Amino acid sequence: MYFCTLFDSGYLQRGLALYESLCKTCETFHLFIMAFDDKSYDVLAQLSLPSMTVVHLKDFEDDRLLEVKPKRTRAEYCWTCGPSVIYYFITEYNLDSCTYLDADLMFYRSPQILFDEIGDNSVALTDHFAPYAIPQGRYCVQFMFFRNDECGMKALTWWRDSCIEWCHARFEDGKYGDQKYLEEFPIRFKNVHIINNRGAGIASWNLSEYQYNDKNWSISFNNDYFDIVFVHYHAVSMEIIEKSLIFSPATFDILPETFFMFDYYASLILKVCNTYLNYDLTKYAIKNRPVSKRIISKLKFLLRDVRIISYFYEKFLRPEYKGYDKKSVVTE
Repeated sequence: MYFCTLFDSGYLQRGLALYESLCKTCETFHLFIMAFDDKSYDVLAQLSLPSMTVVHLKDFEDDRLLEVKPKRTRAEYCWTCGPSVIYYFITEYNLDSCTYLDADLMFYRSPQILFDEIGDNSVALTDHFAPYAIPQGRYCVQFMFFRNDECGMKALTWWRDSCIEWCHARFEDGKYGDQKYLEEFPIRFKNVHIINNRGAGIASWNLSEYQYNDKNWSISFNNDYFDIVFVHYHAVSMEIIEKSLIFSPATFDILPETFFMFDYYASLILKVCNTYLNYDLTKYAIKNRPVSKRIISKLKFLLRDVRIISYFYEKFLRPEYKGYDKKSVVTE
């Protein structure tokens, strides 16, 4: 199983947690990492972990990427580079396939179950599985499979070229970042599979959809049962106060029945910080958002379908997305 991801030092502890989860769930795998700053590269290179290859951003960037880099925010440039990173690792290392993973994923079971579902297809996408329409697109750039064949590389090259041409954190002409492009895949290309397993991608946008069994790490939906394959810990902020790791959602609330998933992840992040990054943390705490933010978030959700309010918000009030983490657990 060949995987790739990208992150800078702000996501270093998450990337290492992702690696740890792959070590626990995969018999054999290799994780290729594009390090987006010197610190992340230096730390990973010094660790020299098995089943991991690290490449520095400067050794990957080409003229096309460098030309658009000054015109994109930090987050937008990461999105822009995503398909180019997959393309780079497939071609540079002559891989028969490669699966892109967001750095804030954690696997609880082997992804082999997903590859079995993908079968001989050339491309695989994951659905948000949200109970409402997500403006940023139906499909999520979190787990994306590309086979090194004609159909797979054609789709990847189109996505790569499209993101270099336009990739911004705003809605424009039916586009948003790197993600809305994915809705074109099943229309434009052959051998594209949409993963049906709802255990792939438990996240803030679909937490309320399921019933949970914390004994065997499974979910149920409409009387169908799925093992949890991976959880996407999107929009979770972390900071260190004294010797404690404070773990809190930025845009959603952790439901009581889902606490076990976040507790497990926080404990792993604590272990990663102490084992790999030489911290001396003694405990962690999980905190939900203050009531004021929860009320505002609820109002935004309830009014999302009021066209004039939605337009006004998207046009004038939506903050520019620059990533959720203002604080990093990686010290200077």
